[in-house]
Amino acid sequence: MSLDHYKKYLEYYNGGDGKLSSPSSSIKGKKALIDGDGVLFLNAVRFQTEIQWEDEDGGKMTFSDTDAAMEAIKQDVRNILKVTGCNDYLFCLSDNRQNYFRNKILPTYKANRTQPKPQMYPYLKAQVIKNFNTLSYPTLEADDCLGLLAGENTVLVSLDKDLDQIAGEHYNWKKNRLYVVTKEEAEYQFYYQVLVGDSTDNYKGCPRVGDKGARKILDNDCSWEAVIKAYAGKGLTEDDTLVQARVARILRAGEYERETGEIKLYEGGS
Repeated sequence: MSLDHYKKYLEYYNGGDGKLSSPSSSIKGKKALIDGDGVLFLNAVRFQTEIQWEDEDGGKMTFSDTDAAMEAIKQDVRNILKVTGCNDYLFCLSDNRQNYFRNKILPTYKANRTQPKPQMYPYLKAQVIKNFNTLSYPTLEADDCLGLLAGENTVLVSLDKDLDQIAGEHYNWKKNRLYVVTKEEAEYQFYYQVLVGDSTDNYKGCPRVGDKGARKILDNDCSWEAVIKAYAGKGLTEDDTLVQARVARILRAGEYERETGEIKLYEGGS
């Protein structure tokens, strides 16, 4: 974060007085990587009210309290910094154009999401980009930004279980839960997602495996070979397995070239 950007953030973050101080328990150089999509969406929903007119037309009007929503977002960031002990943050956002690289791998990825975002979501996003320290990369989702930047001095702040594919310190800000994911647990979670799929993101996983079946497979043999074998048992190929894996996988360090936008797709194995 540049000095000018940081000063701007301090002024906005504190309502203009510029007197932000790091939490007393903060660790110098420790950064909270925040899934900004989730923070924006929940606050946009929270401060939006729909009123249905009780007349023959059945009209409807939406009221959005943008000031309250922005204040809530600032408060969320304050709480995140305090609980995690971080003295810096990065608000990660999905690519605005929503032309995600996963759609080239699986065209039906997230095609089931036809419901529009809350009315004030674009406004809140624009304000956050203007006033906060944000990051997004072309064709990537917020989760990928967190995964690429995860390291020893970071805390991954998200409500999404997909992030448990990434080893390190995590914080679920709605449940107020700090926890650590080991490399072994991260690998297990990734293979689990490849097997069970995700109906929310519209990829199917391995047919008729489900939660119990996936855990039985991985508890016996947590490996890429075991995942391929499960797919083969359903008449599917390794290429079929790779499609699901590449959609399920959150990008890690070294899997995205920022200058060219090139993505190193998963080829199997640990």
